[in-house]
Amino acid sequence: PDSAMKASPRHTPRRPAPAPPPAASPFPLIWINQSIRTCSAAIGSVCAISSDPEFFVGALTLLVGSALAFILRGRNAGLYASVASLIIILVSTLAFSGGGAAEKDGGSESVATSRAGSRAGSRRNSFSVARRKALEIDDVLVYIMGLLPLRDRAVLSAVSRAAREAFMSPRLWARVVVPDMVPNIDMAVKAIPRALRRLFPDFTPRVLVRPGIYWEGGPRNRLSVFFQRRPSGVFVDKRVSIEKLRSDDDDTREVHIRSIAGEAITIAAGADGTRLVGLNITIDAFSSHGVAIYADGVELDRCSISAKGTNACGVLLTGRALQGRLQGCDIAWCGGSGILLAYSAGPLTVDGCHIHSNQWSGIGAFAGSSLRLKSSRITDNALFAVGAAVDVSCELEGNNEMKKNGRGDVIHRYLAYEPLMSSE
Repeated sequence: PDSAMKASPRHTPRRPAPAPPPAASPFPLIWINQSIRTCSAAIGSVCAISSDPEFFVGALTLLVGSALAFILRGRNAGLYASVASLIIILVSTLAFSGGGAAEKDGGSESVATSRAGSRAGSRRNSFSVARRKALEIDDVLVYIMGLLPLRDRAVLSAVSRAAREAFMSPRLWARVVVPDMVPNIDMAVKAIPRALRRLFPDFTPRVLVRPGIYWEGGPRNRLSVFFQRRPSGVFVDKRVSIEKLRSDDDDTREVHIRSIAGEAITIAAGADGTRLVGLNITIDAFSSHGVAIYADGVELDRCSISAKGTNACGVLLTGRALQGRLQGCDIAWCGGSGILLAYSAGPLTVDGCHIHSNQWSGIGAFAGSSLRLKSSRITDNALFAVGAAVDVSCELEGNNEMKKNGRGDVIHRYLAYEPLMSSE
């Protein structure tokens, strides 16, 4: 019976359950690498206090500032900066005491054996190398600030002159990721120091935006727009490049910038050379424009823009703006023109763009402005393809397609002497 019971499929012995996968380490590899880099930076400051007392004072103020940032902001990044600063201070202090011993060994070199003398000489060489590396304290401060959120960087920059200089390093502002470092695009632009352009004229800070929806122009409840005090939209008052952060995982997702009050993006005077790359910009209501440009040399590359409010334009180029460029953009569903050039604005180059389904003309240009149209499509607009004043300079290059516009697929000249519609 026992053998029959064992052979029965009902009493077949169960296989042991597979062992569970090992639990993930609570310390990601990225933090291990950062800890190693922090220790390496601390070793590079060996014996600095023996040659430069200002380093010791700067390290202490950095530690106090890090603790202050941790208390004010309540974030772990402040604690990480405090630990990194403490490591630098401790290693430098230990190295200083070791350096004193090295000097004593050097003083007794005449009475020591040749082996002890060579060992003391090696220690002195290492001591001098470490002292030279201590001059790279700016790199250490830049690395520590790179671990902090943008607001904490500003707090630390006020604690010492060395921290202030590190705060102005271009390496800190070559890659500002939204929303990893700051919640929205407007706060990222405001956090960039204005003095960067004066110190580094050829450097352009980059704000990289992860795909997602960003409400930059006020809260989602339209009634509360009338009671908010903060400015609406992204206000750019310094040169910056706002780009979509591309990833290898999923490159099809888009960056959507939404606004229901005020221009979604305002590029003010002084922000010459600003670039917008790969953004989807939409105004949901009110008579506000998608992108209002008041600076020179602004470039929009592969952007989709829509301003659905009454008489709202997708891109407004004011008279202060010169040498603007739109390349590969899609501008549609605007309550006014897709692109509007104010008095004496331009020249604006429209290269490879599609401007369609707008309530006015595809492109409108007031007196004194200048337009250069190159290999673009202007279709399905309510009025004309291009509506321009008599003295507007319009240059056509390449194969431009104008069709299915309500009043005519032409460059219509306003204030012309001949009538708008010829009578039969």
